[in-house]
Amino acid sequence: GAATPINIGATIGIAFSPDHGISQEELTRNADLALYRAKNAQRGSFQFFLAEMAEQAIEARRLESDVRAALEDGQLSLAYQPIVNADTHQVIGREALLRWMHPQRGAIPPEVFIPVIEDAGLIGAVGEWVLREACREAAGWGDEARIAVNVSAAQIAGASLVGTVVNALATSGLAAERLELEVTESIFLAKDEVTLDSLARLRAIGVRLVLDDFGMGYSSFGYLGRGSFSKIKIDRSFVSAACHGG
Repeated sequence: GAATPINIGATIGIAFSPDHGISQEELTRNADLALYRAKNAQRGSFQFFLAEMAEQAIEARRLESDVRAALEDGQLSLAYQPIVNADTHQVIGREALLRWMHPQRGAIPPEVFIPVIEDAGLIGAVGEWVLREACREAAGWGDEARIAVNVSAAQIAGASLVGTVVNALATSGLAAERLELEVTESIFLAKDEVTLDSLARLRAIGVRLVLDDFGMGYSSFGYLGRGSFSKIKIDRSFVSAACHGG
């Protein structure tokens, strides 16, 4: 048959001796750190090792150890951002935001510790805790405001999310209709039927699905139909660019 062209690209991390190490193990480790930085910057690019990369890797390992302890010792907590009806000024919902108060370092920003949680494979355990805690607290509110919880693509792709949600609702007594799960468009990139099945099962029990950060790079109106979302949150950068003709 006809030949099929194959395009091959490479992302490269570079470390050289003696500046970046003497032993094979040290050079390989530092080249790998440089590769990690290159992948985060741009696929198909290259990056030389920098001393700060090793320092950041050490810090990430330290944070990983600390966040495991935080989950066990009750250092994690939830803050709630109100969602208000612009006409009536009534609070109709609250979004659960994860917070971490480190016993020595104080408050650690989510943008610092969330990537650590994801890289360490802890997103399932932490996400389960957030769901259970948010449902428990929302069930005790005096109003009937909905509770919105962010759910990662990794959580949805797993087989346990539906069971975790059902358990959290049953344990707390919260009505399924009051729970909103916020997901991003990235969940559709792999075209995973398990993910779509999880979304369908969650809708079937009455949970509302919200598409978060619409307009952040993957945007397609085709996603809207595939997810049957109850709400779409359009990122402000998208709105700003549209207003200025960008």
